[in-house]
Amino acid sequence: MLRGMRPLLLSCLVLASLLSSASAMARKVGVLPLAAGAGVDAKVAATLTEALAGDLARVPGTEVVTQAQMKALLDLEAQKQLAGCTDDSCMAQIGAALGVDDLVGGTVSHLGESWLIGLRRVDVKIGGSRLADRRLKGGSIDDVLDALPGLVAEVSQAAPSAAPTLVGPLAIAPSGVAPTGGKEVDAAIAPAMRKRMVAFTDGKGMVLAYDPKSDDVWAPFYAGRNGALFAQRVSGGGREGEVSFDVVFWEPRVNERWQASFGKKDGKHYLQCGTRKIELSPTKLPSSARLLQVRWQRRLTHLARTEDGVYFVVDVAREPEGSRDFRLYVGKPGAWSFVKVDDVILERDESVYQTAQGRLQVGYAASWTPKGGAPLSLKALPVEDHAGDAYGRWGVYREPLGTPCDGLL
Repeated sequence: MLRGMRPLLLSCLVLASLLSSASAMARKVGVLPLAAGAGVDAKVAATLTEALAGDLARVPGTEVVTQAQMKALLDLEAQKQLAGCTDDSCMAQIGAALGVDDLVGGTVSHLGESWLIGLRRVDVKIGGSRLADRRLKGGSIDDVLDALPGLVAEVSQAAPSAAPTLVGPLAIAPSGVAPTGGKEVDAAIAPAMRKRMVAFTDGKGMVLAYDPKSDDVWAPFYAGRNGALFAQRVSGGGREGEVSFDVVFWEPRVNERWQASFGKKDGKHYLQCGTRKIELSPTKLPSSARLLQVRWQRRLTHLARTEDGVYFVVDVAREPEGSRDFRLYVGKPGAWSFVKVDDVILERDESVYQTAQGRLQVGYAASWTPKGGAPLSLKALPVEDHAGDAYGRWGVYREPLGTPCDGLL
């Protein structure tokens, strides 16, 4: 197998050199063509592969190397070898030659009344993989497209090499794969309201919908891709009848709150994400579109770091009120370990998070005390000043937040 892969490896090295100028912060993910299983046409599988690449590109901290990019540099024989590579060791070998961090591939089949989808994401450095699959009984190709973002979120959580390499009192082993921070739950929209909704698109797959007859400026609007539209947490805005409106929504990755807004002015609808203002065009809300509750269900509570930039990030479930479902992430930007919190002490001026490997104390000051060791001083960081970094460039969460700005910031 390896001898026959020489042309492939040489071509891959060329691609790796072309990708060397990309940001070191992002994980490079190569997308293999989805294999067309029973009952699936090759053209359908190719279209689903493109949709898969698009969903992966919207995962924060991800740089996608598409099938088209690979094909541009590989000869026909090398492409055949690439398409036939399905086991972890083969995928890791190809990925290493391509210079990517992960490879994602999978299969799609249509048996009887069911669609079967399976994805595999392989970490190139260690050869470990993460699998995700779905059976969609009685579904259509639209349902397959709707299922892809959830599958991508599952395999994106799994990058085994995301754990940092730390030494001494910071040699903290991950407690396993971090649970997802989002969910997909039907919003139970009344049929009459759904019928009143108007929809708009950016022309690149993003759809936004809202009820123009609502008098409540704080009412959520819905936004998403591939038929899954999530409600947005509206935190401000104003309205002038049906002439114009502006709503500010929760989006922690922007520098100023107004930089995450959706509205209408001078007869045109727009979406603001950071410094980008995107004009939207009217579209039809698909009857198959799912209107879902707010996707992201967690909020940051504490941040701290060492002098040399090892960060401690704590978050908690938004609901129920007073939740004690805390999670701890330890690492450096782009490389994180999830650490299970076993117990917590919450006081007005200080919180203590107990784990199997040590204790994190955060208040006006902060410290990490490894089990059986001496305390290590940390600098406590204001959450409001660094939330954008935690959700954005640090790459703590390897899944979309479910806002209209996913993939745009």
